[in-house]
Amino acid sequence: MSLVPKHPNKMNSSPWKSTDRNFKLVKDYAVKRGSFGIVYKAVSTLKPGHEYAIKQIGISAFATTIQSLLHNTNLTRSEKLSGGESWRDILQVLLNEINNHTLNTEFIVKSEMCWFEGVHEHIFNNLNEYCNGKYSTQVTIDCSESSGPCLDFLYIPMEWCDLDLKEWIGTNGKNINLTHLYFYWKNILEGLKELHRNNIIHRDIKPGNILLKRETTMGVPYKAKIGDFGLSTVMSDNKNNWQKCTVGTAKYMSPEMREGQGNYNEKTDIFSAGLTFLECLWVVKYGNFIQLETIFDELRNGQRIRFLVGAKEECLISSMCEVDFGCY
Repeated sequence: MSLVPKHPNKMNSSPWKSTDRNFKLVKDYAVKRGSFGIVYKAVSTLKPGHEYAIKQIGISAFATTIQSLLHNTNLTRSEKLSGGESWRDILQVLLNEINNHTLNTEFIVKSEMCWFEGVHEHIFNNLNEYCNGKYSTQVTIDCSESSGPCLDFLYIPMEWCDLDLKEWIGTNGKNINLTHLYFYWKNILEGLKELHRNNIIHRDIKPGNILLKRETTMGVPYKAKIGDFGLSTVMSDNKNNWQKCTVGTAKYMSPEMREGQGNYNEKTDIFSAGLTFLECLWVVKYGNFIQLETIFDELRNGQRIRFLVGAKEECLISSMCEVDFGCY
């Protein structure tokens, strides 16, 4: 994760108020801003040497963003929520990122017990129970200017990663070490294997959501992990239970996801992973992204790429990006 300063001055105190949280803000580091929150770098006071990325999400701001998308029929960043304005539905999106700590793999960015701070803190003492329907309370928050700022924040501690694959590609360009790239790609496929074994579809695999954590293995400086589960979904045990909502990043979508007319299952993640792998190899060979999206579209149309990045690599990518016509 790259870090950008929030203020010119150093931050000497943590943004969270709870005194019983065992995290200390790292000085000189402020934040990374994401779509729905701010990420702080912190260290554990109980586990010396353990670094964390603590995502702070302003619930009221998140709700406003979601509600503004509800009437948009061409959503690519967030799906429509069945409950409209209810907090239960909005927080379910957040829980997609919280609940991945139970997965048994080192190739997924793990999160730990989250906490909630704010004027409605008493309602969210057990966020999982609330979102699983064990509480029926519907929360209404007045966020008008007259009522002053809302003070509701969700904090999600996650393991700290040093950068993402997009940054790694941009920094190294044609100098990318292929041995390292293949190692990272094996990590990602192992992560996807565990997700799909648990009937989870990520739905937004792309370079920016593949995080690299400094951990030297066999001479390779990082370990790759899948992050950002905000758009993930859980399928039922019935593998024929297709999904229909169009979500994700358009550039890396499978054809069945992008068209928004067919059904899709976990294979959509494999297709997106194939496009991501191709992007890395393309930069190694050509040093730019020219014509890359055209190649992506050709793959979505069922065409095979030939002798552009290497025969063995193209065979792998073509198998990952095989169009599943059964979805239409």
